[in-house]
Amino acid sequence: MINRPVVNWTAFVFAMVCGALWTIGQIGQFISFKRIGVSNTYPLSTVFQLVGNSILGVLIFGDWQGTNSKIIGIIALIIVIGGALMTSVSDEKSGKITLKDALFLLATTVGY
Repeated sequence: MINRPVVNWTAFVFAMVCGALWTIGQIGQFISFKRIGVSNTYPLSTVFQLVGNSILGVLIFGDWQGTNSKIIGIIALIIVIGGALMTSVSDEKSGKITLKDALFLLATTVGY
């Protein structure tokens, strides 16, 4: 309100790309809800986001400095992945997750 914000073309294009990626991610979530159900989509989507953000944090921002931090972080991610896989197990035959559905969800989760 005090200073007029400056929006250049770079910031505008960056905002448009981020919005488009978020939209792709959201649409992918809705499609996955129909394909594999909500109870299977949420754990997989959550683990994809947690692992992806952690890996980006390590590679881009230099998180987990030191060998001990990396070992503990990798062990923690393995535990998170195991927990997500255990919560998505179903006795029903109709709720099976195919590799195609998991890869689709992974690809659209990148938008988040």
